[in-house]
Amino acid sequence: MADVFSIEGSGISTALYTFALSSHFDFIIYDHEEKPLFAVEFDGNQHTIDKQQIERDLKKNKLCEFADFPLLRINSLYLKKYRDLDLLAWIIHTWFYRKDFYFSMEKGDIPEDAICDPMMVINGPNLFSYWLSKDIRIKIQRTYDAGQCSAIAPFDWIGVDDENNYRGIATLRINSQTYIFAATGMKSQLFPIDIEIISEILCFEIYKNLEEVLNGTSVGVTYEEIVKKIKTFKQKNHIVSSFHESGFID
Repeated sequence: MADVFSIEGSGISTALYTFALSSHFDFIIYDHEEKPLFAVEFDGNQHTIDKQQIERDLKKNKLCEFADFPLLRINSLYLKKYRDLDLLAWIIHTWFYRKDFYFSMEKGDIPEDAICDPMMVINGPNLFSYWLSKDIRIKIQRTYDAGQCSAIAPFDWIGVDDENNYRGIATLRINSQTYIFAATGMKSQLFPIDIEIISEILCFEIYKNLEEVLNGTSVGVTYEEIVKKIKTFKQKNHIVSSFHESGFID
């Protein structure tokens, strides 16, 4: 780690200094000038159950925080594909997109009032390749058009818990008395991640649950049950984003 960022004269503890000299990152992403931009760590099961490993991870986090060096921790779930990209690729691609966007804005190539929205980037043969849920949302809309559900899109709430982890819950109305729901989360990171990814994952989970209701393997939940779930979610998390009808479980 000491080869990635400077620790000389940093004032860090002897224990952290020694750790930085002997420890390394799993992957380091460099720019064309070989300047390290951020690191990626793959955390297997040992990272949640082995006390020594957990302690090493905490030391590595402290060093990255001290050096203001972005660190992205992933597990196998980040390698799951949504549309044409897995989560890891999506996170890295959108990081570079935002970096280039604001660099171009500083140069005057992009208007200062332009909105940086990776979802609306037209690129690749499938268009809007960063909008992972695009095809799924079209399928939900077609289900609505066919009269098989009574909402054209899911409602969702995204929040942050007491440990700064992202949490999300979503629901889709089948009829006045039947709803489906999905929940997901993402561990707190020392890396900037667009919160929209939580909404994208929720949409995939909602559609999976919708298919189960339509093929008869699930009956969904009642309106009263969904109200209780969402109110509990709002009590446990600080809501940072939401999409729902006005007056729906306010």
